[in-house]
Amino acid sequence: MDLSQTVSICPLCGSSNFRTFDTFYSSEIHLLLHYKVCTYCSLVFMSPRPDQESLNSYYLSTYREGRSGSEKPTNVEIDEQHARAKHLVRFFSKVVPETQIRSHLDIGCSVGELLLGFQTMFDITLSIGVEPTVAHRAYAIQQNSLQVFESLDFLEKTSQGPYDLVSLSHVLEHLPDPIDYLTRLRTIFMTEKSHLLVEVPNLYGHTCYELAHLYCFTPKTLEDVVNAAGFSIMAKKLHGLPRNSHLRSQRYITILAKVNNRTQRINRGSHWSLMKLRRVKGQSRKTWVQLCIAALHKPSYALHWFAKGLNKSR
Repeated sequence: MDLSQTVSICPLCGSSNFRTFDTFYSSEIHLLLHYKVCTYCSLVFMSPRPDQESLNSYYLSTYREGRSGSEKPTNVEIDEQHARAKHLVRFFSKVVPETQIRSHLDIGCSVGELLLGFQTMFDITLSIGVEPTVAHRAYAIQQNSLQVFESLDFLEKTSQGPYDLVSLSHVLEHLPDPIDYLTRLRTIFMTEKSHLLVEVPNLYGHTCYELAHLYCFTPKTLEDVVNAAGFSIMAKKLHGLPRNSHLRSQRYITILAKVNNRTQRINRGSHWSLMKLRRVKGQSRKTWVQLCIAALHKPSYALHWFAKGLNKSR
């Protein structure tokens, strides 16, 4: 894959003032991935990055196999998605009454576990999914009897919707322009009473670098993106579910928002935010440096530091 697209303007605030935040070696393409941080709003993003054509080819060919070892859905993958769906439905149901949700659109639905989860808790009459990978889309259609489309463009042609709930679970960090995508969802597929459910990896909770992650969000920058697309935050949760149920784990960020049809001004990231980002970067490197040094002297020390670093990342 060719990293040919350079980001010259911050996708969140429009500033051109950013610097290198960190680098990560991708074993998939044997190249260094470069992440920048905007010095105005603190957004962390990949640049240079793959263009849209390369990304589409990547998701259709090697993405799933690289993550789970198979192009087809595995039992481990489905079990994890089922557990994540239970958490998201529980989080949502604590805020929104059951009577307000009758239709659900899930972007990046995979095999459809989140769609099924909301069907069990709410009286859903219309469940629609969008999933680009062929095998997972086929599984959702054939095994779970769901209506799933290849892309948002194909769905738009059907004139279905609008939807009371639109969800994106671990999708937003993959999109080249998350604000534009959310704005499109709001204007075409949602009404003033609709809700938005988003979950992404938390950069403060663990280093979430990988070839498919064009963005690394913090709670602040995720809120800023959602607000900039015309939504108001209703609820937020930092957690480790489903991989880690420990109360101190902050591996993921889940946000529930409602449509407000107006964008909000992006405030400047505080000096504290940038300092915290530096600490996140430094801690991840320090842990592995300590591990390497310890391994040279005493294997038991290496095991100790590996366990300590693993606990911090969960």
